Amino acid sequence: MSPKKTEIDKAEIKAPDKLPVLPLRDLVVFPHMVVPLVIGREGTLAAVDDGMLNGRMILLVAQKNPSDEDPTASGMFRVGVLGRIVQMVKLPNGLAKVLVEGLIRAKVNRYIKHANYLQAKYTIISGDDESSSRIEAAHRHLSTLFKEFITLNRQIPDEITMTIDQISNSRHLADFVAIHLGHDLQKKQKVLESSNIYKLLVQLSSELQHEIEILTIEQNIEGQVKENITKSQRAYYLQEQ
Repeated sequence: MSPKKTEIDKAEIKAPDKLPVLPLRDLVVFPHMVVPLVIGREGTLAAVDDGMLNGRMILLVAQKNPSDEDPTASGMFRVGVLGRIVQMVKLPNGLAKVLVEGLIRAKVNRYIKHANYLQAKYTIISGDDESSSRIEAAHRHLSTLFKEFITLNRQIPDEITMTIDQISNSRHLADFVAIHLGHDLQKKQKVLESSNIYKLLVQLSSELQHEIEILTIEQNIEGQVKENITKSQRAYYLQEQ
């Protein structure tokens, strides 16, 4: 999956007020994300077909229990994203590869059972960025910590740093950091639903600080182990002389 850097304005969204729902298993899609999916459930395939007929628009919402084969309204979260179906390729085995793009947050007002899948009436959650001195300070602090985190975390490519420098929207920054923190489903959903951007930035900064401390300790331990091995090898070599 990959992030997009352009901001989506609420006024730019042109979509019906009722859309099919694509239930996501153990996955939360954020705005600005492009995600490849392989789908095979009959209801999910039907929902995507419906979305293709609705200007390629679809609601991307996580299901509460990833093992639920046929989630009902009560088994779905109420906040997801309005998404666009970028590409759909049906496979010979009955599955389909789908590329979806998260556009903007959306709150489900009502789920509607339609044939073998869910549709939903929804409200777009404004993506307008709040502006204040403390939010700007929290934004800068989180950005700085995340760059430090990247230098210590070998699983994240250094190129991500360039992406961070291009993100000016604090909500987008929070989402981007949350994606790379390895949160579980519940924590990612909580980030998606969060409406207090300052509190969210501070919370993510605290989590990053903890991760940085752990990674630093791990690297120190690794360095000590290597040093001990080198000393042992040197001592063994001298004994053999």
